[in-house]
Amino acid sequence: MPTEAIKSVNKGETLKMPGKGTGKDGNAVGQTKLTGPKPASIKKRRAICQATLEVCQANGIGNATTAEIARRAGIAVGTLFCYYATKFDLLNDIYKDIVRRVTGYVRQGLKELPEYNKEGLLRQLWQSHVQWYKSNSPEAGFLSMVMNPNGESSPYISEKTLEELATCYDDFKKVFQSAVEQAVVRPLPPMLLFRIFTANTMTVASLYQSQGPLSAFLRETPQILCELENAAWDMIAFRSS
Repeated sequence: MPTEAIKSVNKGETLKMPGKGTGKDGNAVGQTKLTGPKPASIKKRRAICQATLEVCQANGIGNATTAEIARRAGIAVGTLFCYYATKFDLLNDIYKDIVRRVTGYVRQGLKELPEYNKEGLLRQLWQSHVQWYKSNSPEAGFLSMVMNPNGESSPYISEKTLEELATCYDDFKKVFQSAVEQAVVRPLPPMLLFRIFTANTMTVASLYQSQGPLSAFLRETPQILCELENAAWDMIAFRSS
């Protein structure tokens, strides 16, 4: 697929219409500028991403083929490659979308509490992660597949993607750094504290969505969620010697 064809689908393009002269914005008079993909392209891209989540959830990322993804999305494989040159590009696009959504949701929750209440802010951060993962099970499952247990992304995610998403965590890093300075949490690097504190949120959320005696116990015993939050807090809370 030519590069130009891919760009025309993924990005907006400028259409030059008959006319001469230059307008106030510097564009030629009669020139229509499109700032994004057409609605049909957006709809098809969403269908591809949703199909990818479903296939990955059913077969695992390693066994998720572009042919199966295209079939579930209701498009030809060739059409899929008009939007994403490789499966790697598709996975990275989904990962970026999910990270931006979950961090945006958590960030909104932090705005509801006063800045001086560091413990309250961090506990809200934990609760918001669990709530988002519970409400977005396919996305949470996808994240669990592409993330390694140590919190670093797997080979499915590029360094460029990680660099692009780094700013999504800036607000969280500031809260943890401030909490360290005020001796609310242990004197560790902010992102290490963040990883430790939120490490069990995806597991907790997945247990609520799964079947079995443990899941039933969690759903029938609401106070257990508070105990799990306290357990996470105890791991990072400052302890004077």
